[in-house]
Amino acid sequence: MPTFTLTTTINAAPNTVWDIIADIENSPKVAPEIVRIEMLTPPPFRVGTKWRETRRMNNREAAVVLEVSEVTPGRSYTATSTLMGVEFTSQFTITREREATRLDLHTTSRPITLGGRLFSLLSPLFTPAMKKSMQSDLEAIKRAAESR
Repeated sequence: MPTFTLTTTINAAPNTVWDIIADIENSPKVAPEIVRIEMLTPPPFRVGTKWRETRRMNNREAAVVLEVSEVTPGRSYTATSTLMGVEFTSQFTITREREATRLDLHTTSRPITLGGRLFSLLSPLFTPAMKKSMQSDLEAIKRAAESR
């Protein structure tokens, strides 16, 4: 299954980047591939925060429920989701670098059902689209943070 890390350097303060990535409800305003967000838990952003995210990938819409499993406020958060028998884990990490901020997005996946094992065999077909979508999210976060 795919495991990868994407990185971007943002000319903005770490707290500005954090405010954007932790504001799940406003993600569609930041990232054009995110069509809509339905919050399933009330604020504040914390371990246990859940939302349904609908995004456009390959000219199709797909929805997934994500849940925050770890948070270090101002520094990182991890969210998990399950799709087609595969558990996906994504971790955003913010690191100050001189006058800029580095934002890393580390994604892993593992099959959790028989269907997930089948999907894992097909993952080389889906990985490029996943990476492209996530890279687009990072670029959108960068644009939003640098415009503040």
